[in-house]
Amino acid sequence: MAVTVQLAQALVDSPNRNVNIRLILEGGETVNSLIGEKTVAAWDWIYSEH
Repeated sequence: MAVTVQLAQALVDSPNRNVNIRLILEGGETVNSLIGEKTVAAWDWIYSEH
């Protein structure tokens, strides 16, 4: 999945706690998912400039 600059910034800015997300697939199907606190914390490291 391609990550745009805007999406990367949103991931970096996410609070370090469990986060509910909704993905909307190309066909219009939605997928709701709970992302764990450690994964959310990793986004900051992965998508920020270091």
